[in-house]
Amino acid sequence: MNIKLGECYPMELTGLAVGGEAVGRIDDLVVFVPYGTPGDEIEVRISNLKKNFARGEIHRILKPSPHRIKPLCPIFYQCGGCQLQQMTYAAQLINKRKMVQDIMDFMGGFKDIRVDDMEEARDPWYYRNKMQVVAGAKPFLPPSTKISPFFGLYAKKTHRIIKMEECAIQHPLSNQALKVVKEAITRTQWEIYDEKTGKGVLRYLVTRVSAARNELLMILVATTTKLTGISEFCSMLHQKLPGLKGILINKNDKKTNVIMGTTTKTVWGDDFITEAVDGIQYRISAGSFFQVNPSQMPRMLAILEEFLQPRERDVVLDAYCGIGALSLWIAKKVKKVIGIEEVTLAKKDAMTSAELNKINNLEFHVGQVEKILPELFHKGTLVDKVILDPPRRGCERPVLELLGKMRVKRIVYISCNPTTLARDLDFLYQQGYKLESIRPLDMFPQTYHVETVALLTSEPSHILRQVVKKIPEIQPRPDEKKEETPEDKPSKSDKSWVSAYNRDTGLLDEIVEGEVPQKSFLKEHVGDKHQIPPRVRKKEEPEAPAKKEKRRRNKGEAKSKTEEPTVKETLVEETPREIPIEENLTETPVEETPREIPIEKNLKETPVEETPAEPPVEENLTETPVEENLTETPVEENLTETTVEENLTETPVEETPLKEDGTE
Repeated sequence: MNIKLGECYPMELTGLAVGGEAVGRIDDLVVFVPYGTPGDEIEVRISNLKKNFARGEIHRILKPSPHRIKPLCPIFYQCGGCQLQQMTYAAQLINKRKMVQDIMDFMGGFKDIRVDDMEEARDPWYYRNKMQVVAGAKPFLPPSTKISPFFGLYAKKTHRIIKMEECAIQHPLSNQALKVVKEAITRTQWEIYDEKTGKGVLRYLVTRVSAARNELLMILVATTTKLTGISEFCSMLHQKLPGLKGILINKNDKKTNVIMGTTTKTVWGDDFITEAVDGIQYRISAGSFFQVNPSQMPRMLAILEEFLQPRERDVVLDAYCGIGALSLWIAKKVKKVIGIEEVTLAKKDAMTSAELNKINNLEFHVGQVEKILPELFHKGTLVDKVILDPPRRGCERPVLELLGKMRVKRIVYISCNPTTLARDLDFLYQQGYKLESIRPLDMFPQTYHVETVALLTSEPSHILRQVVKKIPEIQPRPDEKKEETPEDKPSKSDKSWVSAYNRDTGLLDEIVEGEVPQKSFLKEHVGDKHQIPPRVRKKEEPEAPAKKEKRRRNKGEAKSKTEEPTVKETLVEETPREIPIEENLTETPVEETPREIPIEKNLKETPVEETPAEPPVEENLTETPVEENLTETPVEENLTETTVEENLTETPVEETPLKEDGTE
């Protein structure tokens, strides 16, 4: 079908996309439609046409979805705050879970992982504990010079203010404050800021609410901290808002879309509120981060405990910790928690909250995670488990790379953006972690936003495939047969190679000989489908000349004094003896009664003594000592080649067969 811009086409909506738009297809062309409900049969007008996709608007609904309902908010189709009020809450849960699943499949590549069912909210309305609204004004009719102030939200993808009397997802205390502040501003007649001209004083109104204590913190964002009539304003609010805890003025005089500036002044009451979740008290300041839906916090903490599996001996890292919402709760279950947060004020709130809850096993660092975490790593700080709760942009690449080297046991990644979550999970998977579970949590009903909790592990069953790749495979010769001694066989209970790999640096090239577990252990933890690495044979050490002669003398062997053979290799006795040896030394202590050592003729002159009691000493060669009490190294049977001292120039020696009487 030849699709044209501005034309109408019938289609069925089948899913939900990031941003809250419904999605469907016209032939093979993907079309995104705002305010649509999956299951709708509509006639869509194409408003934006690209090569691989298009955007459209609902021209008319041919057959509504059984999940389509009337929005509760009267300005839903104008305001950009919510996107899903036109569908039932059950449909929101189903389609948001499917949205996360699609993102994990196609962006993360985790098609073998099923996203768990959505954890629904206790109450999908009036749940938000933070409100940010824009100040606007309409002038009275002439000749009056007064203004009629109001508050609202920007229309979607514009800076046009939509007037709002109350919000259906804001806490009732915030909606009450909205009406009271509007009346107070009408009396004070503060000039409303105009972003086009840059003139005016009042820009935004921000509220923070404690649902547990019914407390309200109010922040007026203005171009100056000196507002005329501020005392009258505070008195009026104190009388009409019994739960008011404090009033602050935040200065923001820059032409920017950022709501709050860097300077805040307290003009009445306290500069914080106290929230309580699952027995933990939290101090929350004006600029600190805290989850906007406190009623869902207990469920998030339950998922965190299930995924993290905290133990009393664990050291847990809480990156992007904010005021310690997760750190304070998990600290009572582990040995120590290390928190990292970029906002300085958040650390103050976290330490105050720790004192309120009598928690003393917390350690907080202020700074960017990508800078603080390497410092802790290089200082030797050991971490067992990690909590990641970054902003919407996700984790910085250096953080993920360092986590790959740290090889922690478990990572719980909490994200409010499934797109960046899929990207980061894929990177951590490439670093050797295994994605175990993904569970979405509805912290933001009536919107497309979703909180997702993911679990990654670094267990032996997953890292074994990488360990095997690092172990060289040595194929034995057909004539080589060696029986394993009990000392050679690793114990089933010996799992030190696992703990060393997980707890320390995690570098795969540190796996050495003797640390490969036997097949029964691998089968127990991995299964038969993985390749079992062959045993690595130890490299044959060169035989010390003095000890070689001593061994042969003990067996009653005799050597001819007149013949000097020139051969290319040394044969090892069928029954190997234990030969102590030490490498890279420079002196050779001489045995009291060693036998002479035949040396190849092409070397420099090597005098050979006639008397067996005095062994020959090479004049121009570097001497190598052999210590008597070094660790013994067994020699394997039937080997035909033995390397000679490293500092000698190719001196292969051949053993001359002996007759029965001991002569050559």
